[in-house]
Amino acid sequence: MSKSASPYKKTSRATAAAFAAMGLFTCATLVGCGGASGTEYEGVYNVSRYAISLDDCDVEADEDQAIENWMLFVKNRKVDGRSVVLADLCFDDAECDAAMADASIGDVLWTFISGSDADGWSGIDGGAQLGANNQCVDGIYTEIELTRPATDALRIEILNYPVEPFDAGPGGDCSNVAQHALLDACNGHAVLDAVLN
Repeated sequence: MSKSASPYKKTSRATAAAFAAMGLFTCATLVGCGGASGTEYEGVYNVSRYAISLDDCDVEADEDQAIENWMLFVKNRKVDGRSVVLADLCFDDAECDAAMADASIGDVLWTFISGSDADGWSGIDGGAQLGANNQCVDGIYTEIELTRPATDALRIEILNYPVEPFDAGPGGDCSNVAQHALLDACNGHAVLDAVLN
C-alpha cells in the first residue's frame, strides 16, 4: 500500500513509517458510501496525544509518542451525493488552511465513509499483495473511527487485523481482504486525540 505525495504534506520519515506500519492509508475507491449529510467536525485541530502499539491492541499500555507541532484538518466532501469525511495531518496554519480550501477529495491519510456526528464516523482500508500460486499474501485490514469525546475535541482510532492468505480473484485481484481478515487477532492499534485550533 502506498501514498503519493500531497502538495501540503511534510510528514517526517518517522511519522510516515509509523503510519505505513499501521497500514493507515485509505482506499482510493469511494463508491456507494457515506452519510446523507455533512459534518460539524470540520476544522483545524492541534494534536494533543498520539499513542501506537504495533504488537497488539493495548495502546493504553504503551507510552505516548512524541509530537511536536502536529495539526490535523477535517473536512467534508460529497461523493455521488453522499458525505465523506476526510482527515490528514498538517504542520502549520498555512498548510492546514491550504488543505481545507482544496475542493478536491485529494490524497489523505483517513477517509471516513459512513456514520454521523452523533454516532461517530467510520471507514475501512486494506490490501494484500499477489504472491505465488495466485495467492493473496501479506494482507492487512484496517478499521478507523472518528469520534468527538468532548466539545471542540476529536479522536481518531485505528485498529489493524492480519489477513489470512486467500485465492486471488480474476486478474489477480487481491482487494477482498475484509472476508479474510482475522478479526479476533488485532495486531495494531493507534489513537490520536486533538483539540480545535
